[in-house]
Amino acid sequence: MSKPSDLANKVIKMDEVPEDFRYRLRTWRHTLGLNQSEAAQILGCERSYLSQLEGKRKPGKGVWIRFENEWAKFVAQRNQSLSGLNSGKGSPNLRIYQE
Repeated sequence: MSKPSDLANKVIKMDEVPEDFRYRLRTWRHTLGLNQSEAAQILGCERSYLSQLEGKRKPGKGVWIRFENEWAKFVAQRNQSLSGLNSGKGSPNLRIYQE
């Protein structure tokens, strides 16, 4: 998979949007405890558009890139929390905070 910074520097064809986009979008939002309005604000779109994205609508280039950047931060923070648990450090209560 491309790094988020790579996505911004290439021409994106909409058939390249990953099949799991809707699942990852919903997982990100629910895990962070965000409602659709809060998630839409982070991604720079309307709540109704986010709702459609969680349905079957494909994202536009800007929202897709912003989401991939947020997803990369989410995964990095989660992996860091999990590695702390595996080394005996950290809390079993995983919390991910927004910057």
